[in-house]
Amino acid sequence: MSVSYLRLQEGESAVIRPVRRLFSFFRHYKPIQAIVSIDVVMKRLDPFVVKGDLAYRRHAIYILDRNDGDSLKIYEFGNTILNELKKHMICLNSNNPTGKNGANFRISRCGRYTSTCYEVTMEEKNSLSEKDIDHIKDNIVPFSDIYKYTALSELQEMYDNIYEYDEMPVLSVDEFDKEL
Repeated sequence: MSVSYLRLQEGESAVIRPVRRLFSFFRHYKPIQAIVSIDVVMKRLDPFVVKGDLAYRRHAIYILDRNDGDSLKIYEFGNTILNELKKHMICLNSNNPTGKNGANFRISRCGRYTSTCYEVTMEEKNSLSEKDIDHIKDNIVPFSDIYKYTALSELQEMYDNIYEYDEMPVLSVDEFDKEL
C-alpha cells in the first residue's frame, strides 16, 4: 500500500485533520541520511551526535488533507509546528487532537530555507464520521513499516567509514621518513 505525504511549498497552506497520534524520531541529513530512534540520541549512543553532527527531531502524523478530498496522508514536521499544535490542544481541552472529536487546523508556510516560518490556526472542531474512521482503518500503514530506524551497529559502521581518518595521527615529513 502506498503512502502519500503532505508537503507545503513557500506561500502554500493546507487544512488538515490529524487522525492518529504522533510518531517522533530523529533524522540525520548530513553527513548521512538516517532515521534514528529518540532513545539512541537521548542516551548519546549515536556516534554522529556525540561527534557534534546534528540530528533533527521530527514528527509524523496521519492527517486527512481537507484540500485534497479528505485523502489520508502523512505530514512530517519539526518542533515549531508541534509547539503550535500543543497550544491548540489546550483550547480543545484535550491531550489528543487526533481523537474522534478533534479539529481541523490550517497550516501556512512562508519563506524558504532558513527563513521558513509556519502559522498554525485551529479552524473548527469536528467529529470524524464512521466513513472517515473506516477509510482511515482501511488505509493506514504502521509508522514502523515506513520509518525504519537505522540500527546502532549500522550507524557505527557509517561513522567509521566517514570519520576513520579523523582519529589517525598526522606524521610530519621527518617522522614519515623514519617510518620507512
